[in-house]
Amino acid sequence: MTKLYLNIPGLEYETELAHETDIVPSVGDRIYVRAEYLDKSSRRVLEQTPAYHCFERNETTGRMSMAEYLEESVITVTGRGWGFENGISCCTLEVEVEY
Repeated sequence: MTKLYLNIPGLEYETELAHETDIVPSVGDRIYVRAEYLDKSSRRVLEQTPAYHCFERNETTGRMSMAEYLEESVITVTGRGWGFENGISCCTLEVEVEY
């Protein structure tokens, strides 16, 4: 089992995607982030952070939360970092986000 995190440029902390998973996306894979499926803490951060906090401010990012913005974006894995947390393997996905 692996803990899976998402590193979104501009967010202070990594977003936990899965507490336990057997599937880790590869570089080049496209992933979809739906806030309603995340843990309470990650969901709250994405729902309360304006999209313009991480992306160029414009009409779209000015009216959307990160959760809404990510849900409508194409997210491509550009890198993976591995580590251990309390004896459990962890993977942090580096991503490119295109709206």
